[in-house]
Amino acid sequence: NQALRHVIEQPQPPPSIRASSFKDKKVRERKPRRKNYFEKSLWPLLILLSLFSAYYAFDYLYLSKASSRLGLIPTQQVSVILTGDSDFEIQRSFYEDLSSQSSSLSINQIENFFDREFQKYDVNRPDAKPVMKIIVHPAQALGRSLVEHFNFENQVPTEKIFEFLNQQNIRFKMADDAAIIIYLMAPKNSLPRNFFQARSIKDNTAIMFINPETEPSVSIMRKIAAEVARIFGATSKIEHSGATKIPEGLANPNQSPLFPQAHADLMGAGVPVSLIETRPIQSFNDIIIGPQTAEELGWTK
Repeated sequence: NQALRHVIEQPQPPPSIRASSFKDKKVRERKPRRKNYFEKSLWPLLILLSLFSAYYAFDYLYLSKASSRLGLIPTQQVSVILTGDSDFEIQRSFYEDLSSQSSSLSINQIENFFDREFQKYDVNRPDAKPVMKIIVHPAQALGRSLVEHFNFENQVPTEKIFEFLNQQNIRFKMADDAAIIIYLMAPKNSLPRNFFQARSIKDNTAIMFINPETEPSVSIMRKIAAEVARIFGATSKIEHSGATKIPEGLANPNQSPLFPQAHADLMGAGVPVSLIETRPIQSFNDIIIGPQTAEELGWTK
């Protein structure tokens, strides 16, 4: 009885204090759980926001880069830069032919060709601005040739060629929009066949290889025009076998019957007269820019 009386007589905290202590204890117990829930819900949100930010950043950079490279819209300025291992007198003569108004290698043919074809797709032009202005620069001498510098038994990466030309103090880009480096080959030097097809573009600058002493003028002019088109977004319409891709490589893929075609697409292989036969191109009058190439150049939607 004395023990029971001792317990009863012990002072007890007021009910309000007991309730608040109990409540505080429950709050203290709940706080960690509430913090964990907040952290768990925050991390997925941060990851989602990061993914969205990365996507839009990539989309912006990709589109801005693409828009700066694609689209042959008036007026573009293109530099033609000559160099190579051919005799320097031949290079000088080639430069004079490109610069001439009357030569079969006159660069004006290419300017007039693109103007003519652009008008077909943009008949409501408010002005008569030329599609492009091509500036031909005098030949730049090399200290040593590509053939001496590289082992062409294997494919040489295009980046290495740019590095080599840069080391030789060849100025790449002399125009605002694009440049083509024409490497004039000496007849004694030869490159693997697949090397000529491995032309590549870096920073709107293309490299192409020509043998001025053996190639016909119309072939050279067409190569240069196709290289210009490639810089501004056009793709090759030639199969690995050398035949024109059907139907995307046809100048008029909607005609009926489909063959013979009257013209060749600039990015095709020749004038298709049947599914397996083509006739050689004789002049720029045999070449037009077909609908798919025109779309790639930004002339149609």
